[in-house]
Amino acid sequence: MLKVIAEFVDKRNGRRYLPGAEIDPPLDQDQIDRLMKAGCLAGVELDLSALRQDGPTVGEFVAAGYKAANYPPRGYVSRSTPEEIAAAVAAETAGPGLDTMTVAELRKHAEANGIEIAADITKKADIVAAIELALAGE
Repeated sequence: MLKVIAEFVDKRNGRRYLPGAEIDPPLDQDQIDRLMKAGCLAGVELDLSALRQDGPTVGEFVAAGYKAANYPPRGYVSRSTPEEIAAAVAAETAGPGLDTMTVAELRKHAEANGIEIAADITKKADIVAAIELALAGE
């Protein structure tokens, strides 16, 4: 049983947990180890055999209409990496995607984020690629 003994923020979904809180979705062993070392959890025993192994990936979960922040489903072990889950959560919270913006909106978005787009780059796909490349390099 997981026992929260000190406040922490779940980096998978941004949820804040206070002492005594129930952790949902369940943590994987790496998360448990990290939080125990930080003094946030105590008395933890993880029984993965109690969790089903045939659940969806985070991509399948989101495609089925569920929020990435609620992954993995209760009773299932995660089949996605922490990075994949974090990317799916970030995609949900990022607002409208770059592909839905006009060229003018993309240029404003780039400027607001300190990204220089050369004047000779005029195609929408090229501007999106330049923004994504700049954001990935942060």
